[in-house]
Amino acid sequence: MRRPLSTMSCLVLAVGLGLVAAPTAAAQEEAMHISWVLTRGLWAILAVLALMAYHTPAYAHRSGCHRWHSCPSDHGTYTCGDLGYCSQCPDNQYGTNGSPRSGASSSPTESLTLPSQGEKPAARNHPLFEQAEGVNAYCRGDYATAFREFFPLARQGNPRAQLFLGFMYTRGQGVIPNDIWAALWFQLAANQGDALAQNAIGGMYFSGEGRPQDYAQAVQWFRRAAAQGLAAAQFNLGARYADGMGVPQDYGQALQWLRRAAEQGVAMAQHDLGSLYANGEGVPRDYTQAYLWFNLAAARMPPGPLRDTAVNNRDLVTAYLTPAQLVYAQALARVWQPKPETPGERPLCAPAP
Repeated sequence: MRRPLSTMSCLVLAVGLGLVAAPTAAAQEEAMHISWVLTRGLWAILAVLALMAYHTPAYAHRSGCHRWHSCPSDHGTYTCGDLGYCSQCPDNQYGTNGSPRSGASSSPTESLTLPSQGEKPAARNHPLFEQAEGVNAYCRGDYATAFREFFPLARQGNPRAQLFLGFMYTRGQGVIPNDIWAALWFQLAANQGDALAQNAIGGMYFSGEGRPQDYAQAVQWFRRAAAQGLAAAQFNLGARYADGMGVPQDYGQALQWLRRAAEQGVAMAQHDLGSLYANGEGVPRDYTQAYLWFNLAAARMPPGPLRDTAVNNRDLVTAYLTPAQLVYAQALARVWQPKPETPGERPLCAPAP
């Protein structure tokens, strides 16, 4: 028994008969149009199939995991990569339960699933986060463990975990260095008010690493962090006012922010503050103050060209001081003590008080 023709078969047959039965100019033009449409359609189907083949990793999970997640492959890397791991991955010499063994790392390609607006992430205000295993692992150099600890906290919205991931991607600690993903994590933490992350994302906008170079955006983030008392951000903001990058040049504003950073002990801010006093920019020229800040900067800088510059500038202004002024400036330097604006803020790996 013959099978009935399908609709598509009938259409193709009708077109074919029409072309044979009526080989007129109009029919030929119509046939060319149909051929053009069918050809483009075929190319579209092939393109879709090619994209599916490209995005489907060799070890992709069929269910229960992220769509593009890949397991550690036989050569120790991820076929496609993901931001997290899944226990359905088969164990091999490069991974156990979806987590990389020592030396294996992930290159993220999946978009984040973040808490909806107004939802309070469970781990954001974790009272024991400062003593969490992730921090301890990071500080002892166990970056694979640190990543596994930080990642779920970061996905839940913990800004300090996001900050650590940003540094890990910037420095290549346990992961392949990736400025784009570093900027993403810094941005998420910065949006929640983390001053260190705000300064970091400002630096990425300023340098054009991980973000398009944008001095104005950089200044905005430096300002937010500086307002919270972060000394490094105060130096960055003061320097931008001094050189007029991202803001109109304003030595008065430069003096204000550089002084705040210098008082907290930032050596570069101390040097630049000394320059403002030596040149009379934003403040009356004062060689005693210039000597003080150049001297403090030289004492805090490690050996190298920057310290050599500070020492040279200190020695240059000495020629403009009387013996009494020099003794006074040296005495000021001896009794000077840093004045932190944020006493609760500690270095990432400093022990808790």
